[in-house]
Amino acid sequence: MQLYISSIQYNSPCYRRTIEGLGKLCYNGKLIAAAIRHSSDMDNKKFSNHTGSDASTIFSRVSDEEYISNNLAQNIGNGQREVQRIIDTVS
Repeated sequence: MQLYISSIQYNSPCYRRTIEGLGKLCYNGKLIAAAIRHSSDMDNKKFSNHTGSDASTIFSRVSDEEYISNNLAQNIGNGQREVQRIIDTVS
């Protein structure tokens, strides 16, 4: 499994944030660790769902990493070969 964040995915939200006068996005190791945990779980057990095989949710996974937030979201792609196609699917 290859986990990557493309320039399209990273720069497009940054551009929109700049237009709105907001700060740039940045990588966060705790969020990445939570995402890798869930991605690995789905890959190893061959499923695609927002809930992990251990009944974990996005909230429990980031909490386990000691990341504190009241506002979280996730996108899950399955079968798309380009990030833009995942974004188009959920748009």
